[in-house]
Amino acid sequence: MCYRKKVDIGDLAFPGKPLLILEKRPYLLKVELPERFFSEIKLDDTLKVNLSESPKVIYGKVVEKSPSIDPVTRTFRIKLSLEKVEGIKSGSLAYVLIPSKAPSLFIPEKAVLRRYDFTGVFVLKPDKTLEMRWVKLGKAIEGKVEVLSGLNEGDRVVVEGIERACDGCQVE
Repeated sequence: MCYRKKVDIGDLAFPGKPLLILEKRPYLLKVELPERFFSEIKLDDTLKVNLSESPKVIYGKVVEKSPSIDPVTRTFRIKLSLEKVEGIKSGSLAYVLIPSKAPSLFIPEKAVLRRYDFTGVFVLKPDKTLEMRWVKLGKAIEGKVEVLSGLNEGDRVVVEGIERACDGCQVE
């Protein structure tokens, strides 16, 4: 709940103009999420929240979830009740961390060969030859990069010496 006061010296009070803002805890965080998370987010779930002005992670409990998806934006709204932590201000930018159940494949960033707009990796085949595979990459996290397509789990990628590797080369 929030009450507002916007007054400067010399201002006149008139209908529709706020005179006073009082903020009352707990704070509610309203978030629009993509539809792919609709079945994953439930009432009373606890989600991690990062505030832009603080490196500290806080938690929010889902207290409200839209019953349907907006057909135009393909999103739905949730409201999180934030835990009582000092330093939270109304209007702050916040990031909600959504746990994902989708499997992800990550490889070391230094294994990626970049040529113009293409990205690829060298894969070691069972006959000890190298094969160049073009890959589509996702997000990079702490020196590793997500592979969205082009590799399978269990593929062995070349990490060292990719500048000397070539498609079809024999490895000892």
